[in-house]
Amino acid sequence: MKRIITSLSLVAVATAVVILGGTGAWWTDEATSHNTSFKSGSMDLKLWGKKANGSGDEEWRGEVGQTWDYENMSPGGNPDGGVLKLKNAGTTKADWLKLATTTDPQPAIMDETMRITKLDYAGKNLLEGGAGANLYEYKAPASETCNVIVNNNDGDSSTPNTIQDGINQASEGDLICVGGDSYTESVDVNERSLTLAALGSAGDVSLEGKFNVISDGVTVKGFEITNTKAGTEKEGIFVHNMSDIFDNDLSVVIEYNVINGVSDTDETPTTVEGIHVKEYDGNGWLDDVVIRNNEIKNIKSQEKGANGIKLQADLRKVTVENNTFEDIQGAWTYGITLTYSSGETGYPRSVAVNDNHFNLTNAIAVGLDDADGKEVTVNRNNFIGSGVTVANINPNQDEHPNKELDATNNWWGDFDPSDQVYGDVDYSNPAGAAFAGFVNGNDQNGNGFADLEDLHKEDVVVEEPKLDEGVQELDLRVQMDGPTSTNDHQEGTVGIDMEITMGQGPVQ
Repeated sequence: MKRIITSLSLVAVATAVVILGGTGAWWTDEATSHNTSFKSGSMDLKLWGKKANGSGDEEWRGEVGQTWDYENMSPGGNPDGGVLKLKNAGTTKADWLKLATTTDPQPAIMDETMRITKLDYAGKNLLEGGAGANLYEYKAPASETCNVIVNNNDGDSSTPNTIQDGINQASEGDLICVGGDSYTESVDVNERSLTLAALGSAGDVSLEGKFNVISDGVTVKGFEITNTKAGTEKEGIFVHNMSDIFDNDLSVVIEYNVINGVSDTDETPTTVEGIHVKEYDGNGWLDDVVIRNNEIKNIKSQEKGANGIKLQADLRKVTVENNTFEDIQGAWTYGITLTYSSGETGYPRSVAVNDNHFNLTNAIAVGLDDADGKEVTVNRNNFIGSGVTVANINPNQDEHPNKELDATNNWWGDFDPSDQVYGDVDYSNPAGAAFAGFVNGNDQNGNGFADLEDLHKEDVVVEEPKLDEGVQELDLRVQMDGPTSTNDHQEGTVGIDMEITMGQGPVQ
């Protein structure tokens, strides 16, 4: 196969525009409005950089230019791009920010081969539907929808000041909203179906301890969870059916949590898990568990195993999707392990591990230990790091015959996954680059990834851009796609003009 090497000059020009929403009328700081539809103040969107023609020093301007030169760029190479700083130099806040682009690709389809690997504003991923967690999507419930409100620092003695007290006061099907700051307790969610939701942004409310979920129909979302205290069980969240109170028609949902720091101690070295789901014999199998949009990181054991997620014994219908795993370290280490139990029967079945992002070193990202490969799918995941990535291990081959594990259409960090698998694993049809998401969730040209043509066809709107809170950054990274690039793209160029509009009222 002939290697394609190209010299690509990618030119980006950004222009700031201010739109005044509503009536179109505007008042300066000195003016007085007698119409409630008018707001006093001014907006002034500034960009940091040189003039579009590249002249002069970098400073705050209304229009800036930037050129990214890719010399000897090969398809599938490292992403590159730039960061644009923005600020509102006016006196009143903006309701929205809109990005609109035009492109001039030479040759004509060059922009379709330029994958967008990152499009962030103020640390928020503006792409939708990629691999990994997006905690910015979390929507805390409105207070009027809460049946029970827990708050440990509101000074109201009538409000439960522990999460467990809130659960004890709740009725079947209640929504328990947790405000305040941090809680130190072990929380038992049992006897009834409940939703526990943190108020504010995901991770604003923290729990040092663990959620012990022993009932069906339970949702836990929006918390930051750590568990570093001494004990024989070290998990951030433990879902199990040790009591016979599971109804197979309901789901347990764990979503939008930050599990940041589960570790053992010098006195009690033990295996640790960010999330542990286990079936116990005698109470029927445990089924329909959804684990999605969680960040699981800083999971560490000094002498024993460390697992981001452990799925154990006779589980049925488990979905693990759009989670991010990083910094997991132990004597043996898994991002996700599907395993048997020495004290219980069965193994996980009907398990989908899709659209997750693993950034691990010397770890198995997904490992089957005496489970059945035909019962598991591992698709559209990003595997970043070193060592064996996917393993299908079966020490009890005679008792549980092994089947091939479907691990197709994943990004393995390179184009040759053969050195990253162990056992019977189908790793065919590897992806050409990391799954980063789509512009507004849409794949305009159907090539399977976000690209500069998609960005040209659809405007991107940022609500509540927070420019009144200080300087914000727009980060755009691109990578030349491997499978769709051709020799015709050698010496190709792509020019981008981006208009950045800030305004109030309805988006215009």
